[in-house]
Amino acid sequence: MLQIIQHQKNGELFVEEVPAPILREGGVLVKNAFSLISAGTERT
Repeated sequence: MLQIIQHQKNGELFVEEVPAPILREGGVLVKNAFSLISAGTERT
């Protein structure tokens, strides 16, 4: 699966292929078709 990662020091974004998480019993993995990246409020 693809994951967007942000470098903590310089804010650089990159996409990386990572393995799907291992679910615990009763867990759910949701496949979303669309997503949104905020305009930057989480970086303040």
